[in-house]
Amino acid sequence: MGNYLECVAYVDHAIGEFLDGLEQAGLMKNTMVIITGDHGGVHNYYPQRVDKFSREYPWMGTSETYTVPLIFCSPELEGREYDLYSGHVDVMPSLLHLLGISPEVYQNTAMGRNLFCTSRNFLYIP
Repeated sequence: MGNYLECVAYVDHAIGEFLDGLEQAGLMKNTMVIITGDHGGVHNYYPQRVDKFSREYPWMGTSETYTVPLIFCSPELEGREYDLYSGHVDVMPSLLHLLGISPEVYQNTAMGRNLFCTSRNFLYIP
């Protein structure tokens, strides 16, 4: 569990340095950074420890309720948290929306949905 938390701290620090570097180079004003992860590996390998730890640190989630981050970072975006069920398939339509590209351009090529313009908070997997 300690190795996982050290990894989280390292990744957090590295992302901060990356964003600071973009800012210092004057690139952040014309850049959008998307940060995401995949499945919570530590939740699969140490479910009892995760459940115990998550009582003190609720951001971690339990072995049943963990979440995967999807962060869009741009100076043009106001900070906001969305509590939606989504998947990586939703990144493209959401990004294209932020770039001002009409859904008609990609409507038959993307399976996902624009997460910024949905009230649907469920997934159906047949």
